Amino acid sequence: AELVYSGGRLSEYGGATARLESVLSQVYEAVYAYAPKPFFTQYQERQLKTAVTRVCEQLICGQVSLDKLASSDKGPSRDLVTKFLKQAWGLLTDGDLLREPPEGSPLRPGWNRLDQTFRPDNVRVPVKPVVQELLQAPFGYDANTLALLFCAWYGYNRSEVQFFSQNTSTPVAPEAVFRQAKRSTTDEFKTPKDLLKTLLTLSLQRRSRSEAEQQIRSLLQRIEQGAPAFASSMVKETLLQLRQAFDNPHLPQDLKDRLPASIDRLEQDYRHYQHYDETLRT
Repeated sequence: AELVYSGGRLSEYGGATARLESVLSQVYEAVYAYAPKPFFTQYQERQLKTAVTRVCEQLICGQVSLDKLASSDKGPSRDLVTKFLKQAWGLLTDGDLLREPPEGSPLRPGWNRLDQTFRPDNVRVPVKPVVQELLQAPFGYDANTLALLFCAWYGYNRSEVQFFSQNTSTPVAPEAVFRQAKRSTTDEFKTPKDLLKTLLTLSLQRRSRSEAEQQIRSLLQRIEQGAPAFASSMVKETLLQLRQAFDNPHLPQDLKDRLPASIDRLEQDYRHYQHYDETLRT
């Protein structure tokens, strides 16, 4: 009788545990309603961090190449792209170009929050508050998923956004934000956690798509007309803008066709300034 009774208690206990787990799961779902689920559970953290790093490096350029990923990582990176970026989250087109996540995508609430934070109004906004917000409820991103979200959002809007050091008017090149890893001389891209730490120190400014196009049009016209010349301090920044315009999926083709000649001309000016500076110092 005691064995039966013990079995009954154990059975009841097991049932209570199952009910408790169900309740906790429901509570978690409610608290983290905008979490980017599902996500990996089968890979070790080191493998996953490497995969996220590799994919983020491509996301900031607006496109993902499975062929390039396969050459360095045949497992987690490919799974990350096909199972999550494409299938679960809807971030990539059939041609592997970035797009906004569709309604119903687990990443849509986080993407909307970035859009709401960084509006196309040319106002510089610190990145830190929204990063901290997305790490907490009701979003609940971790370093890996938040790095993916931010890099995808940046890659999609890269022609309209610019980073700045906080409390200064100095623009920060994207390469300085996303690259220059401090842990390895062979890995050029920051780890997800390193990237988030860098973002906490920056502000971001976003302009409208039409304004970005008009600025490129004005720069090209100024270069093509040959006057007035750019100041030496502006040549490097202007070159960066024109090179980024190459990757702008929203820029009209007629402007893209005019970019190479203008870049060549500015590069000549830049070399001239460098030679002039070196002459003055000798």
